[in-house]
Amino acid sequence: MKKLIVSFLIVLTSLSQANTQVGAALEIVGGTAVKDIVTHIANELRSVINEMDYSYSKNAFETKQIIEILIGNMENSASKILDKTFDQLTELEQKFFRDTNSTLNNILLVQDQTVENTRKVMNQFSSTLSVLPFANRDPKISNFEPKYILANKDLKNAKINISGSLLDYKTPTLNIDGKECELIGETTNNLTFNCDCSSVKDGNEYKDLIGELKIFKKEKYWIFFWKTVESTYKVSLQNIPEKMADIEIIAYTKKSNTKKFKRKAKYKEWNSHCCCKRPGRKITKTISRTSNEFKIDPNSISIVKRKKGRESYYNLNGKSESSFQVIGNLVNYGGCFAFAKDARGHLELDINYVETKTTINSDKIPVGTETINWNKGRPISLPKNTTGFSVVVNQMNGSTIALSEENMLNNNSWFNIDFDKSKGLLMINPKRLTDALN
Repeated sequence: MKKLIVSFLIVLTSLSQANTQVGAALEIVGGTAVKDIVTHIANELRSVINEMDYSYSKNAFETKQIIEILIGNMENSASKILDKTFDQLTELEQKFFRDTNSTLNNILLVQDQTVENTRKVMNQFSSTLSVLPFANRDPKISNFEPKYILANKDLKNAKINISGSLLDYKTPTLNIDGKECELIGETTNNLTFNCDCSSVKDGNEYKDLIGELKIFKKEKYWIFFWKTVESTYKVSLQNIPEKMADIEIIAYTKKSNTKKFKRKAKYKEWNSHCCCKRPGRKITKTISRTSNEFKIDPNSISIVKRKKGRESYYNLNGKSESSFQVIGNLVNYGGCFAFAKDARGHLELDINYVETKTTINSDKIPVGTETINWNKGRPISLPKNTTGFSVVVNQMNGSTIALSEENMLNNNSWFNIDFDKSKGLLMINPKRLTDALN
């Protein structure tokens, strides 16, 4: 009995790492029934489960299940001493219950306790319990699998595996969510059931599927007479809805708008008298864009001749989006004497061209809300000319994550997101459930 007490105290002490009040301490006096003390301890452990912040992780699901198994093993193994009162216990036993009562009043919410450490403590307790004279033939539970189930189409035949010791006396039974399961495998250390868990298939809620496991043992009660004793364990599986998240998507687009402006310029040059015979006189006129916001369309440049000397001519040169040149060569012809005909070289030209001005219009376009399911990646088409995006991921566990193209590569525990700008596709790929919940 001392080994049991010391071992169980180790369990509770290991779980107690912080001072978060769970409930009021039980006032233990000489006539307090051991049954009431054990019930109080079990209820306080259940309070720890209820107060835990699970954060929807495998670690949290396992920790919860380990505490539930601990409660079941304790209640079933302590059944032989429930008829005693506190004053019938030894000094060490009394100290144990007093310390335990105080410890449970300030027990740690075990989210930060690693599953490995908690399991190690539980296994210590189970090992100690299994060798005690009054408990060495008691069935024990050590593990349930799976810890959680995904609400998909295969739930009518969900397999539940239970590990422990001395499990095969008579026929164990398991009831999940009010439905009897079919026992399909039984050894002394393992039980396998087929269970119908389809009631959660269409739900969008994270909740426990609650079940009850009954295992049996043979116990002598008088000389050659034996009786069958039933042990009951709570079984809980975390239901994970098939729906992973609702995602609100906003696309940011950029669209160019180009306007055309017709422009005109004049080229009007004359030579003076008695000069500039061949090769003539060159005069260059440079036409520049109105400002840096504008661009000249080189293909739009046209020249209309108004007046031109017989031997004068012109060329276009250096056509670009910023400027171009009209180069005229003015050549006089004939003699230079009084009353001669005016033969001065000259050019009078109308220069026509087009300037363009392009503006970029940015827009914020709500794409809508999309539903993403576990195990199903989904491409989402974004509007034409999308240059960026933002998404708000409303996960089914209640958490919200805001992402944009700049931070989409951050380590998101539930999904990966990619953006193919050339195709305008946003790809959201949920991670494997086992990886997401780790």
